[in-house]
Amino acid sequence: MAELSQKNYEFKIVLLGASPAPPPARAARENPRRAGDRGVGKTCLVLRFIEGLYNSRRSTIGAFFLTKKIVTAQGDACKIQIWDTAGQERFRAMAPMYYRNAAAAIVCFDVTDESTFNTMKDWVEELKTNVVDKNLVIAIACNKADLDTRQVSRARAEQFARSISAIVLDTSAKENFGVAELFAAVSEHVIKLRGQELCSTPGAPRGGGGGPGGRGLSLAARAAGFRDDQQSASSCSNC
Repeated sequence: MAELSQKNYEFKIVLLGASPAPPPARAARENPRRAGDRGVGKTCLVLRFIEGLYNSRRSTIGAFFLTKKIVTAQGDACKIQIWDTAGQERFRAMAPMYYRNAAAAIVCFDVTDESTFNTMKDWVEELKTNVVDKNLVIAIACNKADLDTRQVSRARAEQFARSISAIVLDTSAKENFGVAELFAAVSEHVIKLRGQELCSTPGAPRGGGGGPGGRGLSLAARAAGFRDDQQSASSCSNC
């Protein structure tokens, strides 16, 4: 039974970030593995955080969402709805549907690909332009930081983050570092800025899994050892 002093929060986080451009045909022939390695790792981050799993072969088509319950360092309970959006350019026009009403946006890039760093900046500019709520928390995930082919230094990412007052962390879904810390930092910052607005009464959850595309994946009880029914909010495929 939760203590009466414990506060309960519900909010939405959206992950954004475009896939790098496909390599030239010749480069793909010479390095077939690179031809299929197109994502910045948003889905991998979500699945690592929610399920504790790493799956580099899964990519998002359209969008889907998962839910997870965490407890902050202050002892407050958070029910987070995490939206993972497709990185392919043809889905970009759909993005405003998914970041609408979000309390936070995690903008991801691949530290081994300079072009994704520039695209990450474009996403931030879009958020600054289109999101009316000035309390939107922005975090930058410097993903695939375990690789030794890094093109974008941590110092450059931190400099940009300071310029927009954003959270920034190195992450690796594969090696499982920085992932839980990223979502914890975002959640605590959301509570700091919007806690009163997002606080819900224990036993009376707010919202209904809202968002375009319908129902999400309910994985909240998994950390407690329970099994949930899993349902997709949109299309997701293995590639």
